[in-house]
Amino acid sequence: MFSRLFVGGLAAAGCGTYLTSGVAAESKGAGVNPFSEKEWRKFKLKEIQDVNHNSKIFKFQLSDKDKNAKLGLPVASCITTKFYDEKEKKDVTRPYTPLTATGAGEFHLLVKRYPTGLMSRHIHDLKIGDELECMGTWPKIQIQENMCKLSKIGGGVPFFIFIPLLKKKINIEFLIQNTYRYLGLLAGGTGLTPMLQVIEHILSLENDTTVINLLFANVSEQVKGSLFFKMKITDIVLKERLDALSEQYPHRLRVFYTVDSSHRGWSGFTGFVTEDMIKKTMPPPGKHTKIFVCGPPGFMKNISGDKKSPKEQGELVGYLKKMGYTPEMQKHTIFFLNQTILKLHNQRQYIFNFIFNFRGSLAIAYKEK
Repeated sequence: MFSRLFVGGLAAAGCGTYLTSGVAAESKGAGVNPFSEKEWRKFKLKEIQDVNHNSKIFKFQLSDKDKNAKLGLPVASCITTKFYDEKEKKDVTRPYTPLTATGAGEFHLLVKRYPTGLMSRHIHDLKIGDELECMGTWPKIQIQENMCKLSKIGGGVPFFIFIPLLKKKINIEFLIQNTYRYLGLLAGGTGLTPMLQVIEHILSLENDTTVINLLFANVSEQVKGSLFFKMKITDIVLKERLDALSEQYPHRLRVFYTVDSSHRGWSGFTGFVTEDMIKKTMPPPGKHTKIFVCGPPGFMKNISGDKKSPKEQGELVGYLKKMGYTPEMQKHTIFFLNQTILKLHNQRQYIFNFIFNFRGSLAIAYKEK
């Protein structure tokens, strides 16, 4: 789950069911949400994929009626998992963030096995065909599509006055103004899962212009070899997937890595996340910046401090406070008015989406239906 969210150097919330101000962006294209907030539902394990020595991706199939449907979860959101522990004679529940909000007929959970983790050990012990009970989804933050592309109006005609008189086909599009330009993500271990959900969603948005920087910390390296010759291999969760995305979107996504100890030839950072690493990889504090933080307790303590409760951000401490990030919320609210359908003289239908920004600006999305 998101443990911390800072908006433009301004702390916002991002855990459990707490929602920040703004407008939630839908996943690209319609999809189904197979989970329920009121009842536990069972999902059958379809496939297990090894990620590294202690982490796996578990792929669960949707119900028969949704098996061919596209998954459409709120971005970013998590679910709650449950099983009955026979030894302890009680239900065990834990939250997990699906890797992506979209997919065909299945959802994926990245789970790291912890020696004392009841749920993580239970999931790792599941066999193909076994079922896992889930409930949700629980929105954690709201990702708003960040668009700044504005089309020109031919001849400078004030279209909102004269457009009913136009007879020729036109295609003008006024999109939402920038609310932020830079997104900094600080992730530790499986704290990557909500980050990946956000990254893939934003990169899928056609008009989004956000530039994303990710610093991903891993505290383990796998050692391979014989008794006389041992070689360290960086054991970074989903590194190939992240590298592929950064290569596909080189001007929109930059990925940085740090490991607790490195091997010869390692080109990333070494050691726990420091203030210097953050300065070198994250956008600076400012009204056009958002910073998300998610990771284990020690990671959170050093960088931002942990949440006071699922609905309360808690006191900002650590490197981010020292670097000038502040906990106040940015007052930036957007209201959506009802759509109006206008039929022109040439009988073509156009849709006007009036979007009023509380700060006083007006943007109009104008598309041919």
